[in-house]
Amino acid sequence: MARWGFLVTAATTLVCLTNGETLAQIDYTNWNPALTGSQEWQIDGNWSPATFPNDPGRVDTVPEVIENVTGANVSVPLGADLNLSVGTSDVTVAALKLGGTAGPVTTTISAGAGGRLVMENNEDNYVVPTTPGEPDDITPSYNNSNALIISGGVAGSTNVITAPILIRDVLEVGSYGDDLMTNDLTISGPIQFTNTDRTTVLSMRAPGRTLTVTGDHTIDDLFTSTEGANPVDFAFNQSTSSTGTLLLQGNFSGTGSMQVGPRTGGGSSYVVISGDNGDLNGGISIGRGTYLLASDTALGSETTGNFKQNNQTNTLGVNLISDSDSRIVSAPVQLSQWVTIKGENSLTFTGDVANTNSRGFINLLPAGKTLTLSGTQAADDQSPADTNPIPGGDTIYTFDGSGKTVVTGLMKDHLSDDLPENANAERSFGFRGTGAVYLQGSIQDTPQISTYRGFTYVQGANVHFATGADLGASQKIKSTGGAVGLDNGTATGPDSSILLGKLNNRAQRALPPEGDVVRTDDYATGGLMLTASESGVNLNFTAGNLVNAADMSVAAPEQGMSYTGTVTPANNTYRFGGGSGVITLPNANQLTGANSLVVMNGHDFGDRQGLGGVRITANNNYTGATRIQGRSMTTNQDAAAVDAGVAGSQFNGTTLTVTSLANGGAASSIGSSSNAASNLHIQGGTLRYEGAAASTDRLFTIGTRGATLDASGSGALVFNNTGALTIDTAEARDGVINGFAFSFQAGITPSSQSVAYGIADTSDLVPGMQIAHQHLTESGSDDDEVITITAIQSPTRVQFSDPVNLFAGSSTPSQFTFIDVERTFTLTGSSTANNTLRPVIADSPTAAVNVAKTGSGKWILDAANTYTGDTMVEEGTLSITNAYLADTADVMIDSGAIFDLSFVGSDTIGALFLDGASQAIGTYGSLASSAMFKSSYFAGTGILNVTELVLTAIPGDYNNDGIVNAADYTVYRDNVGQPDGTLINDLVGGVVGAAQYTQWAENYGATEPPPAEASSLSVPEPTALVLAGIAAVGFLSRRKAA
Repeated sequence: MARWGFLVTAATTLVCLTNGETLAQIDYTNWNPALTGSQEWQIDGNWSPATFPNDPGRVDTVPEVIENVTGANVSVPLGADLNLSVGTSDVTVAALKLGGTAGPVTTTISAGAGGRLVMENNEDNYVVPTTPGEPDDITPSYNNSNALIISGGVAGSTNVITAPILIRDVLEVGSYGDDLMTNDLTISGPIQFTNTDRTTVLSMRAPGRTLTVTGDHTIDDLFTSTEGANPVDFAFNQSTSSTGTLLLQGNFSGTGSMQVGPRTGGGSSYVVISGDNGDLNGGISIGRGTYLLASDTALGSETTGNFKQNNQTNTLGVNLISDSDSRIVSAPVQLSQWVTIKGENSLTFTGDVANTNSRGFINLLPAGKTLTLSGTQAADDQSPADTNPIPGGDTIYTFDGSGKTVVTGLMKDHLSDDLPENANAERSFGFRGTGAVYLQGSIQDTPQISTYRGFTYVQGANVHFATGADLGASQKIKSTGGAVGLDNGTATGPDSSILLGKLNNRAQRALPPEGDVVRTDDYATGGLMLTASESGVNLNFTAGNLVNAADMSVAAPEQGMSYTGTVTPANNTYRFGGGSGVITLPNANQLTGANSLVVMNGHDFGDRQGLGGVRITANNNYTGATRIQGRSMTTNQDAAAVDAGVAGSQFNGTTLTVTSLANGGAASSIGSSSNAASNLHIQGGTLRYEGAAASTDRLFTIGTRGATLDASGSGALVFNNTGALTIDTAEARDGVINGFAFSFQAGITPSSQSVAYGIADTSDLVPGMQIAHQHLTESGSDDDEVITITAIQSPTRVQFSDPVNLFAGSSTPSQFTFIDVERTFTLTGSSTANNTLRPVIADSPTAAVNVAKTGSGKWILDAANTYTGDTMVEEGTLSITNAYLADTADVMIDSGAIFDLSFVGSDTIGALFLDGASQAIGTYGSLASSAMFKSSYFAGTGILNVTELVLTAIPGDYNNDGIVNAADYTVYRDNVGQPDGTLINDLVGGVVGAAQYTQWAENYGATEPPPAEASSLSVPEPTALVLAGIAAVGFLSRRKAA
């Protein structure tokens, strides 16, 4: 069969060569190293061979034949500095090598009047498609058709180009094969280009090296023939493989537009913009990368085009850093993608900011630094205008992150509210993350009164409205997390009725099905933030405007608060917590009567613990149950910190800190209810103890999201009841699915997003749980044979994985049933006393329970537990006094942690992991034990009998061949933007993006992890090793989920 191919144009950057191709050749002409000082390029005798390098107007006439291109090699053993002038006319090469190889000298490429250095590689790659799904057969040209400058030479060499550079298409600065970029490069001559049908590109791709661009440069609006809506005339670092440091110290002006950074991929370039770009009328767009703003006009000025983002949708990684607290950016901003603010300095934007794509700022500045926005903030400025009414067509401008943001400009629906098409297009603002946002337009010297008419979505953050005027003409506050309040008084201030009037409690939510279908947050369940002046006010949630906030939790500002008032709760339930500040209840019997306590809306996630929690430092005599409740919420804060893909919903726990625990029936920090497990329910949250030594007979319930006990007191904490802990299960309950009841709401709920709504409570439902209902149908597009919950959308609504039966025509509530997923019970804390848990830990009826030990302290499990999940000792000491571990369960012990086997005899388990490495089959114990393998990871005299050796996943090994190499990059590259779970051995998770690239890069060359360090294991006799090896043959397995 005849082979056929197609061309990859010069603008295409191919990162990896396939099929073992060798590097394409180039014909270098070498400079005579004896010639130093001021010299001329266009003298044949100065070169070897004796023809000066120049290849103008080159055309690739035979695409299937890869021919050599022309290069100039000035990286030779020069004895002194060299200033090489290209002359008064153009010279054209595909590659240029610079840098003295005999000693550190300065090599300068200059030009006379009218002369230019033209960088052009017109030899295309040749590509032959292969079987669908397999890599194409690529015959590459030199540097994949891109021109190249290699700044080489010995250490200390200085390489400078002062000549005007004409870039025909793509010019890269970096290495190629054995030609390495060993020194930095400075380009001070003007950069020129002539392309009218595509973007001209200059990319830096040399890790650890710096390209500095100085001088004045004119960017004309030349890209006109096919430019479409987003033309870019000139781009820096557009390649996905851009690395190293780019210093843009030059001044860019003209009628054209400039892009910096790639749209996709995992490039790790760092760009410092310190020049004056205030006269670049076409505007600046930036892609993925980190950008240090060292000039107030780094992104343009108030009179030039907008600062835009050019990264791929659903990706993060556009990072701005300020070089000083006084940095002020006056350029107008168009928010088409998320912009992350990082670094150690404050940053101010004075230009108007217009959101066009339901995006916003993610502020990750540290404490004491501020992102300030003083221009007009427009929730929607799409062109053409989006005229769809909310909620279906809502465009939301969101503030996210962990830092402090101050908005002093007015907030409105559109920049151009006077346009007829915008008259009814109401738009919204949203708040997420753990930071604080201050909305202060109304209190400026010239008041900036907000006018937005949509919703205010509070999903996280401490949201401060200076006065009621800053709420604009908004309809409702959709509060599902964080904390919201008025700085002039949330509950008692002059504008409190304005804020409270925009809240709904559960009883006030829309009753028709569409009310719950369209809006997943029809009543307020987030935090109600008090001001410092309200720390002693009494709150009655059964009367007045506070009735609207009946389902909200009383929360502190981000600085924290000691609240000394009393609360009259709605529905006999105290609710506290929210935002990032801790609210402390210091008085005895602040919580009293036949009431329950729910601690909620905290921000515990990963290493971030305690934010938005509650601290109770006195005894209370309320008799109802105590529930520590986490919840699902959406934020990009954690994903943006590592430049990952846009995040979905994540579960955040809440911490209740107490200083007193007593027996059931006696007053304590958690009241005086009986010791029944139902009276202390920990659902994905943490009970932290900070008191003196204490013993309690209280049992508790481990929720479907797991639970955490934290012993950080001054003495031992002992749970002395020998009964069984309750392992919560998701009971059956009624709800409605989106059958014909949705037929009159076409377009609101996509068919791919099946939902159940009108559920009384979703707090114990977990993504991954199996769900069953008479009208649910297993999809024919997968083979998992189960229907699972995929998201908890609200307190009354969940989304699931498979379609609804076409004949589900009834909107009458009917029963759903659920099957639990695995959960983890975590023991943590700093107390090294003998903190002890005597109740029995079991599995749920349908899923295993895992146990994890974190924190530097010690916990003793003193029961014959029956849980069958894994046991993970990550920090500190975990001691077990019975040989109860399940025969198929795994044990993981991290370096520095100790698993104390304080029982007699042996306990059979599945696999053993020491510091992440699966260990050989055999018996393991402490150095004082009789085990085959003695290890400092253990204490006590008990022995673990290990029966499985696990083939461990290698992070970044995306083709699962046992090694991380270039082939895995190809798999990554082909899946950028794909959903979580696409890549094999992706231990980061999330949408495939920069985090997966970093995982690949950091593990490049990795193979199977080695066994634990030899110093921690006592090696058995050779005969024992042989027997263990023979036994291992029958017990190989894949890693089990923990």
